This record gives sequence, structure tokens and C-alpha cells, in this order.
Amino acid sequence: MRMERSLASARLAVLESVGFGLGLMTGSRTSGRRPNRMRDAFPELQALYQELILRQTKHGA
Repeated sequence: MRMERSLASARLAVLESVGFGLGLMTGSRTSGRRPNRMRDAFPELQALYQELILRQTKHGA
């Protein structure tokens, strides 16, 4: 049960991070420390987001 909650918390943190990074979300972020299992949550989404950031920095430079 704890592992499920931990992974769910990490998934929400990843979605929040990507949402703010893409400019889809505004306002304040969730307070507190980030979950330990963020790298386990949505690895495909995180890889896609990193690729998008790299593309933006290449085109912006």
C-alpha cells in the first residue's frame, strides 16, 4: 500500500513538473519535498519532456 501511494505521489509530481515546464500550469507549486520515486513514474513522459527541452534550447541558441 505504501509503495502504491509513493508511486502515485511521484506521478503527480512528474505531471506537475511537466505542466509547469511546458507553461500549461501557473501559480504556486505543491510545497514540500519531491517524492523519491519520481524517476519510476512515467519514464516515457519524462524522456519526451527532456527531448522537448533539448530541442527548445537548440533552436533558441
